[in-house]
Amino acid sequence: MKKHIQPLFFLFIVVVLIAAYSGCKKNVDKLPPRSNVEKVSLNFGNTISAASFLIENNGEKNLSYSINEDITWLELSSFSGTIGSKSSQEVIVTVSRTGLTQNRYEGALIIQTNDKNHTIMVYMTVDMFLVTVINPVFTTINIEVDSTLNKETSGTYIRKIGINDSTQFSFFEKPDLFSFFAQTYGIYTDSTQLGVEMKWEEVVIVENDTIPRIFLNVSSTYFFLSIINNFETLSPLYVNAGNAFEIVENIFIFQSSDPLPVGYYHALENTAIRAMYYGGTESVTWTQGAQYTFPYTDNQSVTISNYQPDTSKRMTYRYKTPVVQQSFYLDHSFGNVTDIYSKN
Repeated sequence: MKKHIQPLFFLFIVVVLIAAYSGCKKNVDKLPPRSNVEKVSLNFGNTISAASFLIENNGEKNLSYSINEDITWLELSSFSGTIGSKSSQEVIVTVSRTGLTQNRYEGALIIQTNDKNHTIMVYMTVDMFLVTVINPVFTTINIEVDSTLNKETSGTYIRKIGINDSTQFSFFEKPDLFSFFAQTYGIYTDSTQLGVEMKWEEVVIVENDTIPRIFLNVSSTYFFLSIINNFETLSPLYVNAGNAFEIVENIFIFQSSDPLPVGYYHALENTAIRAMYYGGTESVTWTQGAQYTFPYTDNQSVTISNYQPDTSKRMTYRYKTPVVQQSFYLDHSFGNVTDIYSKN
């Protein structure tokens, strides 16, 4: 009899442990909602009547949102809603120019969520001369037009241009010159500037038979860096380690399968990128021509992935061997603007 009781007792213990584990697992808190809005502005120009933007939830809990606006010539397909985990909601924006006279019109969409708030500026024009400025790079560009050349209010001419987006500056009549200053840089989560600041400063002559389209390209002497870290936290980060253009970034690169966008750096034949494992003595190094290769084209980017530490013995069994990450670039070769860059 005792021989049968003992196996049954152990089976009972196993069942109890499994039930307890399942109960604990159910009680583990989900990650909070994480909101993201990919647009910083909507530009309707003289003729566009509809556009859209996405509200994304990158967290695990539901994201609730509401949109506030006070624009008489604009309508939204949705003013509020709930977005599930790892999902998004498209909001369609339509505008009407009925009864409006020649002028520029603008307003703001304030998107309030249970994570954080976002603002999208809305610009529309009626019968205006337009100059389009395009952002083909990897970070939001801040741009300011010198309106004194056109006797306009300066506040109208300060804009943000989202990634792979554009904005339009409007004039009652064709200007002879279009003068602007623009800049962008990488930003860490706490708003710390990363890498080299990219700058453009130019005066464009507006020809009689052309409608200007200006591309703010980053030259092939720079690259944009992103890092995938599938292992332990990295900090600090050294870009162009050991040469005259070395930059030390005191940031934390946490474990994630999603690329972390970092910043712009000088693209050199001997560019080396090194990161320390936080709190330890191990490091990992990526070198140009080995773990990645620059194509030396405008708007080039390199994404590197973490691998086995350079100096580790006790940790070697945990990591895979290096994987070569190919660099890539956005093809905007049809741009014809000469850029002036920071040489800091």
